[in-house]
This record gives sequence, structure tokens and C-alpha cells, in this order.
Amino acid sequence: MTNDIFIQSESVSSLKTHPRKCIQIGKNTKVINTGTIDVTPALRCEAMQMVLPSRADFTSIRNIKTSPLKKIVSVEGQVVAQGIPQTVQAKRRNTVVKNISVRGGGDKCRVALWRDKTERDINVGDYLQITNVLTCQFQDDIYVSSTRDSEIQNVDGPVDAAAEITVIGYEDFGDTLKLTSDEDGYFTYDIKLDTLKAVFNVDAEEVTLELSTRIPFKCQVLPSGENPSYFSLSL
Repeated sequence: MTNDIFIQSESVSSLKTHPRKCIQIGKNTKVINTGTIDVTPALRCEAMQMVLPSRADFTSIRNIKTSPLKKIVSVEGQVVAQGIPQTVQAKRRNTVVKNISVRGGGDKCRVALWRDKTERDINVGDYLQITNVLTCQFQDDIYVSSTRDSEIQNVDGPVDAAAEITVIGYEDFGDTLKLTSDEDGYFTYDIKLDTLKAVFNVDAEEVTLELSTRIPFKCQVLPSGENPSYFSLSL
């Protein structure tokens, strides 16, 4: 059996900037048992949604840039880059954060994963659904940030998940060549020499000459792990 409780209103404060209705309980807050309180079914339902929120609607990566700030959304896309976890100061506490870059529909968005979300095993090439993230802005960067209600789930990517990029440069590492794209952030893709030989239909010693001759050129890549699992020239 549960008891109704009373929280002294003078010792709590409303968090107006929080994406959902909530109150902050401070060190002077008093929580005591009280008599029966009449709570309407509608209010009970609203309370349940606050404690166990439903999944926010999915927003395309492209629309993140124009979404209202501090809006709770869900996103889906393929991981194309990830950073290492870092410890930063948040609300005067040391907090761990990890940034990943997710691409969907030809656009990319930064996702800041906080606290326990940084422990999630994520690899470049994974196709993820990340629910209940908060739209944020730092300088000119519009990104999304995980919340305590966020869930990260691996899903099957669409068949046409390969993205078209424009190659603007390369580095030769022997059996692998690192191609640089003109995407924001100048993402790089490690392509096996044998793959480039087959695509260009040239001998190994002619691959770098072929690249120099073709650059800039468009191609299709599908990131997977450390190397793209798919690479072809765009028609």
C-alpha cells in the first residue's frame, strides 16, 4: 500500500528551462505523509508520462538544423565518426561526454552522449536509433544531446544507406589509401588498394595517378567498421 505525500512548496523550485514539467527538490525540502489527495485520472496519466515518457517522434537528420532548441526528438542514422569519452564540468560536477557523428539522408549531425550513455558499445558503421534526445546549440553548431530518458538501439540500415561524397584529396599508406571528402569536417575514408584497383580497372602502381587525374570526383561509400564495406564511382 502506498501513502500520499506532501512536499512543502516553499522549499522546491520550478525548472522552467527543463524540456518537461518538473520541480527541483533541494536540501531544505520536506516530504511527509499526509491524508488522501484527490488526483484526477488525467493528472495521473500526465504524471506517468513524466516518469515513463513515451518515445519522442523521429526527426530527420536534415531537419535537426531547423528544429526548435530544447525540443525532445528521436533520431536515426549511421555512425560515421566518434570521439573518445572526455570529462567536462557540467553543473559544477565532473561529467563524462562522448561525441559521435550520425548521418542520414546525406546529412550529418553531432550527438553528445552523456554519463552512462558513453559506455554504450558503438562502432563506425553502426546504424542506430537514439530516442528522446534534446536539440541544443553551441556557437553555430546545432546538435542533439542525450537525456536520462534516451535509449540507443542498433537497427538494420536501409539498403540505400550508401552516401555520395566528393573526393578532394588522398594519402597513400601502401595497401590502403585515405580519401578525404568535401563534407563538413572533411571526413576521411580508408579504402583498400585492391578495391581501388578493381574500381578503376588499373594496376596497383597506377592507382595514385588515377586518383590525381580524377580528383575531384564523386563516389558512393557505405561506412562499416574501420573501412567502408562498399565503394563505387558515381555515374
